[in-house]
Amino acid sequence: MKHWRQEMRQASSSSSQQRLGLNVPVLAAKFALCSRLVASEGEPGVSGEAMDYSIRIADWCSKYSAGVRDMLTKSSRRATLVGAADAMLKRIREHGRITPRDLYRTYDCQRKELHDPVLEELINTGKVRCVDGFIEVVESTPVNQSSLPTDADVDSG
Repeated sequence: MKHWRQEMRQASSSSSQQRLGLNVPVLAAKFALCSRLVASEGEPGVSGEAMDYSIRIADWCSKYSAGVRDMLTKSSRRATLVGAADAMLKRIREHGRITPRDLYRTYDCQRKELHDPVLEELINTGKVRCVDGFIEVVESTPVNQSSLPTDADVDSG
């Protein structure tokens, strides 16, 4: 019980674990009880050593799950940004040379703070450029055999 009370005091002072939905002391108590029941063949009570070990396991689980959640959230945000950038690039191609303001007006939600990061992503990746206040698509023309000079062109020149 002493370990439980001590961990509860520490947990109440740090709200980050509570915010993640993982209550470390409760999780630790569950680990301790389960490990005690398995190891003791039904004898009552949980030792301090078992409780300390269970608290460490629960704390690790909490931190690991928070890290996984952060990683998934970041990758989800990146995927959302890439999808929005593709949609914006399509709109820019449809409208041709356009100002950012007019581009944002083609959306139902026209908030600048919503569309600026997407436009910045397109500019940073080199898919569009801003020239004299207008956004335009950067067309990369692939080099193909028909655009290369032929021997006939060299001989006639």
